[in-house]
Amino acid sequence: MSPKKIILAFQSPAGRIVNESNLMKGRGEMSLTKEQVERVARLARLELSDEMAEKMADQLSRVLEYIAKLNELDTADVEPISHPGALTNVFREDVRTDSLDREASLKNAPDKSEGFFRVPRVIE
Repeated sequence: MSPKKIILAFQSPAGRIVNESNLMKGRGEMSLTKEQVERVARLARLELSDEMAEKMADQLSRVLEYIAKLNELDTADVEPISHPGALTNVFREDVRTDSLDREASLKNAPDKSEGFFRVPRVIE
């Protein structure tokens, strides 16, 4: 089995593929520029201040650097999983029982009328 690699890529509206190779800065680490964050925010119709765009660029760059670090790991012998923990069915067996009778269910109702719960009107 070959090592798995986390790949980050998306296609811009102009058809340009944006991936690791064109996210690299001169120092060789993966990072996003403030302009890239502003572009994605604009596409998502989010309004970001200059300060927030800078902060997001820094935070997202750290995420990308962590992904790059994870890609350095040898995962050839690691089985793919869909969930980090073992899943088991925690439900009990479905057993038929008698329903709660109307009187018992209405016993503590703050307001009742003709055998039903009475609630405030929500539609005018």
